[in-house]
Amino acid sequence: MTEITKSHSLTYHHLKGWVMLLLLSVGFALIVNYFSEKALVSNIKQSLVHQGDLFEEQLNTQLHQEAK
Repeated sequence: MTEITKSHSLTYHHLKGWVMLLLLSVGFALIVNYFSEKALVSNIKQSLVHQGDLFEEQLNTQLHQEAK
């Protein structure tokens, strides 16, 4: 028995390889973007909490000075 195989051109294989590489690149970029966004949001939250704490401390200091 002989098997008949379908042969593709070299251009087809190159195109298929480039498409797979493109999909991998896009997937990697999406993953990096997701974790970067998470890190950025976390950093902003920490910064706002710290800024709020400093403002509260300054306000308390000012109120204590005015009370004297």
